Amino acid sequence: MSKGSESPAFRRLWRFVLAVYGAPGAKEACLRLQDGQGLDVTLLLYLAFARPRSDAAIRRADRATRRWRETVILPIRRARRGAGEQPDLRKMLLRAELRAEREAVRRLSLLPIARTPAEAEACLTRYAALFASRPLGRAGRAAIASIAAAASRPPASPRPSGAPARRPG
Repeated sequence: MSKGSESPAFRRLWRFVLAVYGAPGAKEACLRLQDGQGLDVTLLLYLAFARPRSDAAIRRADRATRRWRETVILPIRRARRGAGEQPDLRKMLLRAELRAEREAVRRLSLLPIARTPAEAEACLTRYAALFASRPLGRAGRAAIASIAAAASRPPASPRPSGAPARRPG
């Protein structure tokens, strides 16, 4: 997707994702939930943005990216993690993973968003209850709270349309 063909909804969501992921503690919280609970960082950040009220809306968001995540993002991530001491290969795979995650965000940006004043924390907790590989526990709940706090006050100027310093996984 070229920058000129990106929709305003996508650009808004992508800026939010970069800003929240770049907030202090958010990256670590996202990775904790990804690696410890099997939750999807892109979906976590989308849900913090959209704050859907129902389990059905959360499931709809998961369905919008599940196949892409399972067939593209996760295999790239596994390859990157398995690349070991090959920095050029790891860097190439990291770029591919970020592009794949950007596509997932584009797909999520197509969903209707009914933003409400409802707490992002409640939405993220519902997502974890629906999809986490095991109960959250204290560390998982703290990670959810950290992401929700970052989503409530993202930095004013996220990195310009580029990648965070280091992507999840």
